[in-house]
Amino acid sequence: MLDVLVYVCGVLVLIGGLLLGYLGVAGGFTNQRVLALWILYGTLFFVLTGAFFYFLKRLKEPEANTSARTKTRPPIRGLLIPANDPSPPHNCRQPPNAHKTIYFGTGVATMSDEMNAFGLITMAGEEVFSLENTPTGILINATLRNKSGNVVATIEKNVFNSKSTFEYEATNPDQHSLLVLDSNNQIVLYVRYLNPQAIKILGTFYHPKRPLPVVMEENSLSIGSMSMKTFCIGEIGIWKGQSGIVY
Repeated sequence: MLDVLVYVCGVLVLIGGLLLGYLGVAGGFTNQRVLALWILYGTLFFVLTGAFFYFLKRLKEPEANTSARTKTRPPIRGLLIPANDPSPPHNCRQPPNAHKTIYFGTGVATMSDEMNAFGLITMAGEEVFSLENTPTGILINATLRNKSGNVVATIEKNVFNSKSTFEYEATNPDQHSLLVLDSNNQIVLYVRYLNPQAIKILGTFYHPKRPLPVVMEENSLSIGSMSMKTFCIGEIGIWKGQSGIVY
């Protein structure tokens, strides 16, 4: 509807401009001053009206895009429950019994079934990603920032809170996964509860006090300027007292 109104105003402005041009050539500004003024004011009115409808249309476009994105993806749910996916192979020691194996890029860590919470990533003394263990599923806590180090969204016990209306979007592809995408549909965070003993995590974490991010991708792990082909921590690694990434 707004498109039609903008088009109509544009046509009327064009007609008014042609009439004003004709009156100017024919001397109508002197002989038919009242008519010329009415055409001038009418043309200005439609210029302003068309501009108003155009900017109103531009303001409504982001709302429409957001609504479309919401309709195409299911909303975020509560607890993530285990799927029946196989555990990926790794080069670390086998975890003890009653432990979950956490895969993050090429890194592997363990979480005891007795632990209520597990802090996977700490940056500049701030825990930016952690898991909470419950008898029926897992909960995610995360602080998500953009490249400038500004907080764009948080996740608290699987509840997604966006600090920016259009920048990040969270969804559950299924009851085993949590996915956060940016405005370009790039993965910001992906968590999948593979099976009762394994969890997979991918994502990028920025912090204003760290020059480079922590990046966990399918076949790579970068902690600042360090790239890790294999990174084993916890009960299966060399740093048994360290439960997660501290950067």
